[in-house]
Amino acid sequence: MDSENSNKLFGYLLLVVGLLVIVFCAFKVYRVFTGQEMPFNLFTLSSVSVDLGKVVGQPTSADLKQELFGADLINKPLNYGFYLMLMGFIASVGFKIASLGVQLARTIKVNVKEKIV
Repeated sequence: MDSENSNKLFGYLLLVVGLLVIVFCAFKVYRVFTGQEMPFNLFTLSSVSVDLGKVVGQPTSADLKQELFGADLINKPLNYGFYLMLMGFIASVGFKIASLGVQLARTIKVNVKEKIV
């Protein structure tokens, strides 16, 4: 097997691997955003609350805490956004692998009009 054929074979292999990575990322993002899977929990922030007793000037014995944003309302968009960015990055790596495979698989043919001595 000569060098040109091995480069073509390796190029086609890289092209298939890159396309599989892209399809895998698209499939995982589709499953997460349709609710069939959950993204991994990278962010676990607590809820945002305000102590109304301090604002109004009530004694601290009265528990007047008001929750402004729940933990789920904060964590869920952050986790989805990070998951989407991560899958986009992995898909771009798949694109780079596939484009390298295309460059290896295609033959470069150069036609010379005149022979230079």
